[in-house]
Amino acid sequence: KGSRLKKRKLAGGHKMEAEFRENVLAMTNQGKAQNTANISLHSLGQVVDPWYPLAPLPMSSWLSYEGWQQRLFNWRTMFTRFVRNTSTLGVIWKSVDGFSFHGFRQEVWATYKAVQEAAAAEDYNVLRQYTTPKFQADLKKVIRRRRDSGWARTLWETSTSDKNGADNTNIEQMLNIQYDPQNPEKSFIQITVTIRSKQKVRGCSASGQVVDGQDDAETDVEDVYVFERQVPDKGGKWLVCAQLRSPLDEVSNDTNH
Repeated sequence: KGSRLKKRKLAGGHKMEAEFRENVLAMTNQGKAQNTANISLHSLGQVVDPWYPLAPLPMSSWLSYEGWQQRLFNWRTMFTRFVRNTSTLGVIWKSVDGFSFHGFRQEVWATYKAVQEAAAAEDYNVLRQYTTPKFQADLKKVIRRRRDSGWARTLWETSTSDKNGADNTNIEQMLNIQYDPQNPEKSFIQITVTIRSKQKVRGCSASGQVVDGQDDAETDVEDVYVFERQVPDKGGKWLVCAQLRSPLDEVSNDTNH
């Protein structure tokens, strides 16, 4: 059952990517028909192939047919991701000046902190600098739900240092999406990362009373974010385009269904 679920999930990702390419190609052709051949997208507006973790397999899986099926599927998936990551990395090194893994992790952590602080302060001017329009709309929904539950103000803190924040940022998946067959060098890069940190999040009422969370309660948080960048774009930067569910949630959902 687990193998079938994972196969459907992977097939769904490939289908989503194919449908997305068709939709963007149609929009690009429409723009060219209207003499706007230099059409430029600021963001894809969606995660083309959402990353998910592969379910860990028990030792007993070596002794069953279903276990071998799942193991072979995991190996194929890891190989496919390796090929995609390698080809995308080649595009990044060619198109993004001065790219390095360490520098990227530092930028991810700095952006993550800025987004969390701006979301808590409801500072949309800052959010527009670090996120795509789609992600801004998602954050507005989160803020609206918080207000509906009595949060007049959100306090966000982290004790994780900048060095540890960058070190605890892992790159999970890299994907290059070409959306114009007439200009194959023009594309978007989407990189999925997991970010681990220690945080305090508290919701306060208009009078300043804490209505959710505790002053001394610091928790271990693992967020899965997708960063996006258009290439080639000499003056561009990586923007947050989506937040995915925690890998632990993904694994538990596969187990429960």
